[in-house]
Amino acid sequence: MRTITLTTSGAVQTFTLSDTASAEETRATIQQALDLAARATGGGKVELSEGVFVVAPGATPSDGALRVGSNTEFAGAGLGLTQVKLVDAPGRDVTGVIRTDSGKTAPDGVPISTH
Repeated sequence: MRTITLTTSGAVQTFTLSDTASAEETRATIQQALDLAARATGGGKVELSEGVFVVAPGATPSDGALRVGSNTEFAGAGLGLTQVKLVDAPGRDVTGVIRTDSGKTAPDGVPISTH
């Protein structure tokens, strides 16, 4: 079981992913938390638990698989503990695994890889 924790203005919300969640489900759940953080007054933090998160490409290639909005901190459990991987999706273009409004491409503590 993997978790995604969203913290905004002191409130904490936890999303859980089963070990059998698809790459689409995983992407959608993480993206939902990222979108909520970006819309929150004062921003928010999204933290992935230890584990491997296999994600599918987003709707458009320029979105990457995940899009981190302004005022959003995105972190993992630590180097080597949290991994975000892109699922093999022939015919679905993607220009980056994680994209941000600021152009930063790798969140703190979350190594980026493809498989």
